[in-house]
Amino acid sequence: MHFAVKRDFYRSIRPSFPPSNFEVFVFGPYLQPNALVRKPTSRPNNHETINAHARYLRHMTRKTLLAEGFAVEFGEARKMLDFWHRQFKSPDSGATEMLHARKVSGALVIFPSSVGSICELSMFAPISEIASKTLAIVHKKFENDQSFFRRAMLEVFDSENGKPEFLPYDDHKKCVEAAVAFVKKKYNKLLRDHEKIESAALLSRSYHDTALQK
Repeated sequence: MHFAVKRDFYRSIRPSFPPSNFEVFVFGPYLQPNALVRKPTSRPNNHETINAHARYLRHMTRKTLLAEGFAVEFGEARKMLDFWHRQFKSPDSGATEMLHARKVSGALVIFPSSVGSICELSMFAPISEIASKTLAIVHKKFENDQSFFRRAMLEVFDSENGKPEFLPYDDHKKCVEAAVAFVKKKYNKLLRDHEKIESAALLSRSYHDTALQK
């Protein structure tokens, strides 16, 4: 193949939908989407400092995913809350997040460190439809914990094909890279599924068109 023709051929190849049409729902300690978050300097060794790192990780995950071209949503976003209340009469933020996670989100990433974010993961954990597209990045300190959170809720989450990953919250690079890698895998799986559906539809149309001609 001539180089110019080959180059044009590669340029013509496009995914069936771009990353900007794949939305990621990112959870963690309370944070408005456009808030400025300073990088923590203290080690994550108590509730307050673990939350500070989780908040920063949530912020950096959003920033990195947006730079990669993905759409990102936070549960605090007023526009999202108003939409589900108006269209579905959603009575509260929990119902709204469930609707959004089920009907819109292609992937979910959660840093369960605050009471609210742990409750959100608990809400999603037993629902396979949501859990199977969710990554929970848990601070490494809790990997061998004997708490109900570790030995019950995360086990339920895992049994519904959720993905718990234990990483040190002060290794920001590793945590964000894990989140982005997970999102890319879910995006590519959805691309493959979409292409299978398109191919099946094309074969079906071809079969029926041929059958009608006989």
